[in-house]
Amino acid sequence: MLDIFSQYKKRKVNEIKTFLYVKWLFHKLISMDIFNKLFESFHNNL
Repeated sequence: MLDIFSQYKKRKVNEIKTFLYVKWLFHKLISMDIFNKLFESFHNNL
């Protein structure tokens, strides 16, 4: 019983880590995209 629970906990922790990592990646990509757009528009205005 305890073994099943510990495996479940491990899986849950991994899911959370994966979710956070994906979220972080997503934010990074979005911020990079915004940064690139800003940079391009700034560059075009010169």
